[in-house]
Amino acid sequence: MVPTADGTTNYDGNHIRVGVKGTVGPGFLLAWYDMATYTPDEGGDSKYGYLWVLYKYTIFSGDKGAIVVMPTARMRTGALNSPDYSRNKFELTFQLNFK
Repeated sequence: MVPTADGTTNYDGNHIRVGVKGTVGPGFLLAWYDMATYTPDEGGDSKYGYLWVLYKYTIFSGDKGAIVVMPTARMRTGALNSPDYSRNKFELTFQLNFK
């Protein structure tokens, strides 16, 4: 990118996010998807996609506290000047709540 007279650079870009959340079965689902494009004035269009999904489920809840499990998936496609780039991450989080 070539800096302009005021020291900034010019580009075109957009970003869209859609999401859902709510109770699904015995747990809570949270998911969203991002789509973005970035095009500097010199060209080199880059497109990105990002999906994030979390499901929260209470395994046990009692007088002393609760045990919650949260499987999460994060999937990314696209990187600057690399449209074939992708990365996937899967996590399993346990949360202990004490009263």
